[in-house]
Amino acid sequence: MLKGSEIYIDEDFNSESRNTRAMLFKEAKRQREAGNKAVLRFDKIVIKGETFVWNVDQQELEPMRRKEAINEFRHGEEAGQVEMNMPKKRVARVEGAVFEDTTLNTEGMKLLDFCDLNALKIMNGCSAGDREGRFTFIGSLGASVIDYALIKEENPELTLEVVPRTESEHLPLCIKLDWEPNRIETMKAVERTRWSLDESAKILYKTTLDQELNKQDLSTNAGIELALQNLNACINCAAIDAKLRKTTGNQSREHWFDRDYKKEKCNVGRLLYKFRRSKNVGDRITYTMAKKNLRRLCQSKKKKGNKKFGIRLIPVRTQPSFVKKSISLSGRRLEKGQDIPLDEWKDYFMRVLNRRDARVSANPYVEADRIISKQHKFLNRDFEEGEFRKTISQLKKRKAAGPDGIINEFYQAMSGEAKTIALKIVNDIWHGEECPEEWRTGVIIPIFKSDKTRDVGNYRGITLLIVYTRSLQRLWRSGCKIGLKRRM
Repeated sequence: MLKGSEIYIDEDFNSESRNTRAMLFKEAKRQREAGNKAVLRFDKIVIKGETFVWNVDQQELEPMRRKEAINEFRHGEEAGQVEMNMPKKRVARVEGAVFEDTTLNTEGMKLLDFCDLNALKIMNGCSAGDREGRFTFIGSLGASVIDYALIKEENPELTLEVVPRTESEHLPLCIKLDWEPNRIETMKAVERTRWSLDESAKILYKTTLDQELNKQDLSTNAGIELALQNLNACINCAAIDAKLRKTTGNQSREHWFDRDYKKEKCNVGRLLYKFRRSKNVGDRITYTMAKKNLRRLCQSKKKKGNKKFGIRLIPVRTQPSFVKKSISLSGRRLEKGQDIPLDEWKDYFMRVLNRRDARVSANPYVEADRIISKQHKFLNRDFEEGEFRKTISQLKKRKAAGPDGIINEFYQAMSGEAKTIALKIVNDIWHGEECPEEWRTGVIIPIFKSDKTRDVGNYRGITLLIVYTRSLQRLWRSGCKIGLKRRM
């Protein structure tokens, strides 16, 4: 495709090129002073529409001629600098660019042999760079000269094109690769937020939840899943109306730029705006004094904050613990396992939990049907309200929520009427012997233990479940205990 084309890859500026450039600049200035229109190009000048170049021997301008083609060129002895050791035969003396490659490169020799066989000509003298030639040409838009292109051997689709260039005679050689990188899906860190129920907001949350429950129809006639969705919607609406806050579970660092500093900074901004509008000397003095006071306040608070930060690091003895402690105090998290592929996580937890990818199609309640018989009537009954309240009270506080985002504190802060409605839904699920689909889904959180962070075996998993799932499990165990005590 490139056979017969002349590709000019010129060298960086040398001393002779710089002298020529200076002479062209002086000539352009002289022509403009004389009233002629002169446009200075890279190595030429356009005067009244005619292009001229600088003759080094005669030290004068001459009309531009077509560049002579290269008849002879020699192979490069050093690697990586293909466009360096190939000077062309011209009248003017050409200096070689400085290169830093110190080892021979067989790939560069192959490229030169390829140029010999296909009559390709690599010419120096047209690239703009630094004086010593240590770097290749970098244009104003970030374009650069490409020496080599690394491609995949299994994908030979490669396109080479000579792109026209209007501002110079240098024709860039563009390389287009028709392939995409094979990206491996890794574990994504999802920012999880949870509600924080304060003791002062429990009463407001309880009354608001009762009002929302009276508005909604929570009967299971339309379906258990719809009733659960309505109940969760009522809980979220009550939490929003009670103005409960959401947190990420991380303790934020107490910064030195507190509310007082921000307030003083806003005051300085207002004084500056007032001075710019009025141009009054009194406003300028007021603004200057306020700015000085803000600077003193900033220095004192920063010094006090750094002192507190250093006091917290005094008990730390070893270097690894010092790094962890400093990062935790600065408010950042140590995220581990982000570079592990998702397939490795899946295979590891499938093996640990002894599970399969496909779900079991058999009835998971066959064993429950066998147990619930005439001999075990204590299980074929409704759960009592006292059992449900005891189960809810035994749930731990300040724990992460499941996929539905409902924390344990919301059920513990319910009124008696709200707990009765929730218990009715649990009994309907128990007698219907049909578990909602979302109850079978759990979020596994990998917790790092020790050793290498890249090994999945150094993590333990914590499964986050819905509150109803944990409550039903506790009710099942308590019912079995009561039945066994009665039989004994």
